[in-house]
Amino acid sequence: MGFFSKLFGGKSEDEIDFNIYLEFAKLISLDDKKVLSEVKELITNTDRFISKNKEFYENRGIDLDKWKKSRLVWMGFADILISNGYAEEFDWKCELESFEFLLTELKSFKAYALELPPLAEDKHDVYGWISAINTAWHGYGVYLMQMYIDSDSYVIFPIEASKTEFLETESKKINEMFMIC
Repeated sequence: MGFFSKLFGGKSEDEIDFNIYLEFAKLISLDDKKVLSEVKELITNTDRFISKNKEFYENRGIDLDKWKKSRLVWMGFADILISNGYAEEFDWKCELESFEFLLTELKSFKAYALELPPLAEDKHDVYGWISAINTAWHGYGVYLMQMYIDSDSYVIFPIEASKTEFLETESKKINEMFMIC
């Protein structure tokens, strides 16, 4: 078991049960059958999924020969959520207008019938906007959660508060991280 695994309770790559991604997908995508099907392909036939989606990895500058399977699956999972409208990726220097538009287009934003609170016009403050939204949505029992991708970008999605602890705990077990900002 590696240092990270010992420190945070994660598993070595050989010990990871990739089926946990199906549980993540059910919660985040509100049990969307298309998302579940794509995630199943990702975890059962990773090489084929990567080959079909090579452009996604290349656009991120990912060297497929140097990255471990577990990281490629995590990044592929992010792409599935984004491409199906359940998550969005925001650059740290995103404009407020774009942030608000893209967030309100997410399927789960619409399913939860959410509204955005007034956000400060400060440019490039994605973290501040997420924090303000989470404060405003606390009473609705919904949060914006981040999928950490080791980048200067944020992959975020709305999620019921009751599901956040499971996502945080189980992601650490596979050496990845979902977190509330």
